[in-house]
Amino acid sequence: MPGAESLDTQVRILVIDDEKFIVEAISQHLTALGYEILPFIDPAEALEVIKAEEIDLVLTDLRMPDISGMDITRAVHDRGSDTRVIILTGYATLDSAIESVHLQVYAYLHKPFDLRQLGQVVEQALTEQYLERENRELYETVHSLLKDMTTLHDISRLIYDTDDFDMAIEFALDTLAIGLGMTHSALILRSADGVFSPAKVNMPAGSPAEAKLAKVNWAALAERVPGPDAIKLDRENGGADILKTLSSKNEKFEAALFAPINYREELLGYFVVLQPAGGAALSSDQQILLGILATQLAPQVFQSRGPGPAPAGKGYLTNSRRILDSRIELALEKGEQRLALTLVRLAIPREWHEEDDLGAFHSAVADLVARHEQDTELHWLGADTALLIYPNATQVEADVTSMAIVTDYLHRGHDLPQGGPGEVEPQMLFASAVWPSDSESATRLLSLVWFRLMNTIQKEAARLAAADAAQDD
Repeated sequence: MPGAESLDTQVRILVIDDEKFIVEAISQHLTALGYEILPFIDPAEALEVIKAEEIDLVLTDLRMPDISGMDITRAVHDRGSDTRVIILTGYATLDSAIESVHLQVYAYLHKPFDLRQLGQVVEQALTEQYLERENRELYETVHSLLKDMTTLHDISRLIYDTDDFDMAIEFALDTLAIGLGMTHSALILRSADGVFSPAKVNMPAGSPAEAKLAKVNWAALAERVPGPDAIKLDRENGGADILKTLSSKNEKFEAALFAPINYREELLGYFVVLQPAGGAALSSDQQILLGILATQLAPQVFQSRGPGPAPAGKGYLTNSRRILDSRIELALEKGEQRLALTLVRLAIPREWHEEDDLGAFHSAVADLVARHEQDTELHWLGADTALLIYPNATQVEADVTSMAIVTDYLHRGHDLPQGGPGEVEPQMLFASAVWPSDSESATRLLSLVWFRLMNTIQKEAARLAAADAAQDD
């Protein structure tokens, strides 16, 4: 069992008895065992400390003038903490014993008691408390880690499902900041000719770090990052020079997480997360999560590499971000107040994706869309994914029109061009967002609508799975 010397922080024990010699004897004995003692002979003073400060264990006499040991115990209980209470008394009654059970008093010690016996009971109470705290922290850590793993899974699914790598990485870094608390992050990539440079940087508004990272000699810095695994570097484990390199006059960093992106035994770059001075400490769990993310995204990073230092977008038919950037620029020129955009995912046979029938299918869907809203702009991002833009429309208007299109598609699916084998039941899922109310940035707006679409897809998949399970039953 852990004694006082083995606990993470010094244990604080409050001792209250109206007899001074008892308080002094207990305090001397427990101080010698390594505990911090707060001695009181005035129960009113002890009560104020209990209400205001964190105490691990309270040793209280039962019968005292004005304020009793049960009053002290009730105050501990009302605070809602895990403070243990041991009652010292020579006058135990049935009523006090019953109330003690209700208030979860740890033990009764009858006066006179042996100080060695008192020390043993104190150690048992604190050992139980210590183990409960460790179990609670472990549960919270596991729960948080599972939640973060789910977030990483969602990021990875988005990367695999979208054809715009540039936009997907922007979304990934946003999610690191919002979902995982990694507010200062960057993706550093190595081009085909060996040049390292920032491909994406996500920093809070006003941070000088983005400009600083662009000036760093990343090739030289990469040589100083040890090992092929994710690592946390701080001033105590050899990271002082690296942190000095990454810091600027106006922004200092106390630690950094480096997660190498390796694929086919080739270093493609790093995910980097920085801890600003005074910011929340980077944890070992975050180190693990960043390493998992780097491993999951390595194949996409490898496939996305263009000839230059930054990844090239790889849309099948168009680049959604460039389309939206151009459309927002046009909207500003024309004085349009807003643009509603909807991402649409269709279920179509995979056999169509490389066949001439795909073009006919896309044309038929375009005609269907035009029948509902003549001004709707349709852009195919892939074989089964399209971006609809509604000029001067609200999100409600976009959702209503999109729902009408979905309904028509589901009813007219058999009228659309038929491909080869592998037919599927018609399905169309969508999600919408509005510029500029949701975001003035095309990249962030697309990240948001992709996130909403992925949630819709996951909910639909769960619904279908539940329906299949019910049918099997």
